[in-house]
Amino acid sequence: MPLPSIPPGAPGAQWTFDANGNQNGLRSAKGVPIAFRPIASWVCGAFGDSITDQINYGSLYNSNSIGYMTWVTQLTVGRVKFYLAVNGGVSGQTTVDMLTRIDAFIVTLLANSARACVVHMGTNDLAGGIAYATTMLNAAKIYGKLLAAGIIPIIMPITPRSYSSTATLQKQLRRLNSGFRNLAQTTPGCLWADPSLAKIDQTDQNTWPLDGSLTPSAVVTASFATNQMTVTAVTNGFVDVGMQVRPYPSGVPGTQLQACFVTSQISGTTGGAGVYGLGSSPGTIASGQVNLSYTGDTYDGVHNACVGAWKDATAIVNTMTAASLLNFPALGFVSQWDLFDAVNNPTGSVFQNPMMAGSSALPGTNGVTGFIATGYTLTRVLGSTATAVASKVTVATDNGNTQPALQIVFTTPAGEKAGWNLVGTYVGGSATVIGQTVSAWVNLKTTAPTPGSLAVLFMKLQDGVHTCVGNVNPTATKNYQPNAALDIQIPVQPLLIAATNSLAQTLAITLDGNAVASGNATVTIIITQMGAVITG
Repeated sequence: MPLPSIPPGAPGAQWTFDANGNQNGLRSAKGVPIAFRPIASWVCGAFGDSITDQINYGSLYNSNSIGYMTWVTQLTVGRVKFYLAVNGGVSGQTTVDMLTRIDAFIVTLLANSARACVVHMGTNDLAGGIAYATTMLNAAKIYGKLLAAGIIPIIMPITPRSYSSTATLQKQLRRLNSGFRNLAQTTPGCLWADPSLAKIDQTDQNTWPLDGSLTPSAVVTASFATNQMTVTAVTNGFVDVGMQVRPYPSGVPGTQLQACFVTSQISGTTGGAGVYGLGSSPGTIASGQVNLSYTGDTYDGVHNACVGAWKDATAIVNTMTAASLLNFPALGFVSQWDLFDAVNNPTGSVFQNPMMAGSSALPGTNGVTGFIATGYTLTRVLGSTATAVASKVTVATDNGNTQPALQIVFTTPAGEKAGWNLVGTYVGGSATVIGQTVSAWVNLKTTAPTPGSLAVLFMKLQDGVHTCVGNVNPTATKNYQPNAALDIQIPVQPLLIAATNSLAQTLAITLDGNAVASGNATVTIIITQMGAVITG
């Protein structure tokens, strides 16, 4: 059996062995015994401005899909934990402001046993004209204070931005990011996580964010003025018009688009004349429907949309993996019988069938057909003709074994938006009491959805008084999930029980057929675990 990885924070350490060759301990590079136990999960904090604040927006109950740490917890399948308490994001702050509160935040991090902290700052220094040397000095002090407290700083560059920017500011942004990178490289103990390659428009010398792109085969004739675009002709039947929030070269000289119009789907064979205000609600133009679906990286040229947050998190997780911070098994249920029992298994699932065992026929109404795991219900709650076909499958586990899983193929026709709820069954009885804390999650995999169609993918836990939602979209009409296959665990923030015998756990999916001009929008989701446990 391979040995576990040397724990982070123990460089140069070596495993020790008994006379029979069995591993029996860990010693430092100087031969001093080191206490070691397998890691179950660890807490990572986040420190920054509004891009960090929007992970929770101050909510005890929600983890937002536009928050990069939401995606870190999901992509690591629960290995990394993040809570509102360790969210150190304050909107509008510069590094000058952050330096004044880092000491107090470190106390909070230590109280929550945080091992690392993502530091994401600098965009307000850029916008506010803070001197480069001041920003670098403040950053160095912040990183140093975290290191002195035994907390690993995971440093990020400024998110590519275009709101209220100019070519000159873009140069200053690149200089600041080079400074942050150099600090990370020259400060022992710091880590660097950079999503820029995935977020910058590589075709533009100003390094604007990749907020959308014009479908190459489409022909769009338009003119631009402040905060609006005037579409005079659309051909090719269906186009994606991606507009970066930047001084637009074909626009009125000297004007700048101040709000983000990331993607509009314009259907119709020709025509399409009309004026559309940027950042406004979905509306219609002459030849068809226009829908705003933020499939780009930002929703306003600065702040992460869902896709941008996912890209940030991917870079963070890659850095954690390279630094051997994730070399331990993910937590989860191990059997369909891993159920709550007050005496024998008090930390078992308080929802029945967490491993998707058994098979029950669906009623075949409202477009929902097939077979579902025992104790679950699947209902279409939005739409009229969309379908969901469920089936029982098996998936391989890490050790070559297999386990049951639930596969659902969701299909929504063009022009329709549809939603479904998958609901588990609460064990009931005295499984939970007022004052206890419950944590819940769902493990799932998805195929890559039809681009721009997966509008909602969240899990919620309710007790009749409070509702906790994981991967919730605070601007659901404007932020869609990544156009990528996912392998994630969606957790919710810990729920303090305020009412008994009324727990409900729901996985919600919404698929937007407006993403296609004809045919269907589709996605397949495979659920392997769904349950909740008492954690306090």
